Amino acid sequence: MSTCSWAVFSGGKSTKIMGDGYDDGYYDNEVYAFGLFTFHEERYGGNCSGYNWSRVNRNGFWLSAQVFGSISGICGGIVICWLFASTCCPIQPSHKTSLLALSVIASVFSGLTFLFYGNNYCSKLGCHLASGAWCQISGVVLYLFTTVAILLVSTCEKNVEQPRPHVDNDSETEQKREFALAE
Repeated sequence: MSTCSWAVFSGGKSTKIMGDGYDDGYYDNEVYAFGLFTFHEERYGGNCSGYNWSRVNRNGFWLSAQVFGSISGICGGIVICWLFASTCCPIQPSHKTSLLALSVIASVFSGLTFLFYGNNYCSKLGCHLASGAWCQISGVVLYLFTTVAILLVSTCEKNVEQPRPHVDNDSETEQKREFALAE
């Protein structure tokens, strides 16, 4: 999700995108590969650089992909933490339902980040998948595997203890109980 090589312009094309400068303010950078939150810039040795959001032309597809990617990461993180915690705490049926819901949401929203390819830059210049997008595809598949694995997890029902009947301490009642148990 946070990789700067999510999309590569087709045919070796590039465009200028305004980025954050390190010490010289904002600058236009020739960009060949870019991502949801950062872009791959050649000016300082091919590092990831943040966008100057006030100067980048983002449309609804790009913004939606950012939101879906963030929600997917949050839901996936919750699922992972919950599954780690389940090694020492039993999973209740309601917990399993919540884990399934979060895992499905993470998977679907992870797939919806591909709305990013409808952005203005890809519409004009054409884009194809870069390494970050291929990792995202494997992430969707792994979320689906996690969902299937959660379905296979057995749950523990809560043990609700029945109230114990009042016991008299006299010896006659004790003898009657022992006699009844012996039969």
